[in-house]
Amino acid sequence: MGSSFFTDLKTSYSTVSGANKAHLIAQLFRASISEGEDPIPVLGAIRSAQITLAQCRLSLHDEILAHAMLLALPVNVTMQTLLVQ
Repeated sequence: MGSSFFTDLKTSYSTVSGANKAHLIAQLFRASISEGEDPIPVLGAIRSAQITLAQCRLSLHDEILAHAMLLALPVNVTMQTLLVQ
């Protein structure tokens, strides 16, 4: 296991490729929190995906991040939130 092995690993996994960007964006908008589930881990994963995208110069406006988090919430919580506004 020479330095080329580690170079290959670094090249393959340390940069965010187009496929990885697509996966991160999907993670933002496909996340789902079930009724009664602790929302913190899911919302943290959404935030983590947003931070990773920002590090590769694909920044998303905070409002888009807020919408992604809102979409992840259970339907009844989402409706209650929308009705309060």
